[in-house]
Amino acid sequence: MSLTDPARRTPSRQVPGWRIATAVRVFTLAIALGQMLSSQLVSSLGVLFIGLVIIALVASVLDIDAPGLMGRLIPIFEGILAAALLFTTTGDVDPLVIYLAAPIMIGGVRGGWVGCLNAGLGIVLTAIAVWLTPESFTQAAQSTRAALPWMVVGLGAGLLAAMQTPVDPADGGGPGAVSGGPPDHDPICMPSPRIWAAGWTPRPSPPPCCEKS
Repeated sequence: MSLTDPARRTPSRQVPGWRIATAVRVFTLAIALGQMLSSQLVSSLGVLFIGLVIIALVASVLDIDAPGLMGRLIPIFEGILAAALLFTTTGDVDPLVIYLAAPIMIGGVRGGWVGCLNAGLGIVLTAIAVWLTPESFTQAAQSTRAALPWMVVGLGAGLLAAMQTPVDPADGGGPGAVSGGPPDHDPICMPSPRIWAAGWTPRPSPPPCCEKS
């Protein structure tokens, strides 16, 4: 079997974005649940937590194999709905505001730094809209102060994910986004310097994986 035989090529496939997004939602909800239980506010925050679970569940289902544009819009609307639910609820919601970090991080995974900033902007605009309501201003201001540190954490994690996560071609990436480079520069098809030194000579015609389309 030759070194350039396609059967020996094992290109690494990236983890689908919806799986990463689902993991972020589950992890964030788990932390929110732990904080709610430790604060002994289950009776007052239980229904609100169930609402966040429903939002996360619907977003996760819609996110499965979602096309590029829809995959980038889901975390934006998810953040808006979660922020509206948290900022308009009376009482202490501090244990649950950590969930607002999830849509921002997911925006970075699904839509790069632009998606990360858009998700954060959607939450901020929702907070401003609630502030404009006189009867909800005090509650929204208190909830926003509690959510701001988590939103900053989500923004940092989302921007880091945007830099580290390759873009899937289904989400609008280039032809070489999954394999690590364009097809006509596939590093797997190039022999190493040691093989050249051992007297390896290339074939008259390049293998199919190295041919330009």
